Amino acid sequence: MNAPPANPPDEGQAALLEQLGSRSIVFVGLMGAGKTAIGRKVAAMLSLPFIDSDQEIETVSRMSVPELFERYGEPEFRALEQRVILRLLEHGPQVLSTGGGAFMNAQTREAIAVHGVSVWLKADLDLLMERVSKKQNRPLLKNPDPRGVLERLMGERYPVYATADITVPTRDALRSSRRCCDCDQRWGAFVNKTAPVKVEVGLGDRAYDILIGPGLLSDAGTEIARRLPGTRAAIITDENVAAAHLE
Repeated sequence: MNAPPANPPDEGQAALLEQLGSRSIVFVGLMGAGKTAIGRKVAAMLSLPFIDSDQEIETVSRMSVPELFERYGEPEFRALEQRVILRLLEHGPQVLSTGGGAFMNAQTREAIAVHGVSVWLKADLDLLMERVSKKQNRPLLKNPDPRGVLERLMGERYPVYATADITVPTRDALRSSRRCCDCDQRWGAFVNKTAPVKVEVGLGDRAYDILIGPGLLSDAGTEIARRLPGTRAAIITDENVAAAHLE
C-alpha cells in the first residue's frame, strides 16, 4: 500500500472526498488499460492510499502472479484474488486497481458496488496490444496468438465491464487520470450514488420503463449495454431536443 502524499486536496477534490465517504475508487478493465498508472495519479490527486490488488496478492502469497497461475491454475488464483479484494474493500477510502479478471466475479462486483465506485478504463485493441507487448508477465498472453486472446477477452469481458459506475475511454493514462478525478456532473452523480427514478409505463405487452435522473444522458451507452448487452440501438428525437443533446 502506498501512503497518501502530504499535499492537501483542493476545494473540488475535497468535495469529492466528502461525497466518497468511506468508499473506494475501484479501477477495472483489461490488462494494459492503464489501471495502475491512472490509479496512482488519482490517488496522489486525492491524497488517498493506492493499492494494486495484484501486488497485494503477491505480498500475501509470497509468489508472483505468473507463478501462482503456473502452480495452482487460474481458478485457484481467482479464488485468492476474490478474498484479497473483499478484504481490501473493507478499509476505504482508497484507490484500488484490480486485475483484469476480478470484475468478472459476481461476488466481487457486488462488494465493489457496496464499498466503492467502479471506473472502467475502456481501451481499444491496438492500444492494449501496444502496452501489453512491452511486458512479459501476462499469464493469459503466453500464447502464440496474444492478439487473438485479447480479442476474445474483450468479447467476454467488455459487456460486464460496461456495468461499472463510470466508463472512461482512455488513450493516454496520465491525461485520462485528470478526467477521472474531475468533479463533473457525471462523476458526482455516481459518487453520490444518486439512483435514477424509474417510471413504469404499464401497457401490457408494450410496457416499458422510463429512467429519470442526473447524468443519464452522458452514460446512456453504458446503461443500454447493462440492460441489453450486444443490442444495437436507435435514437428517436426531434429538432428541438436534437439541437441540444443529439451529439
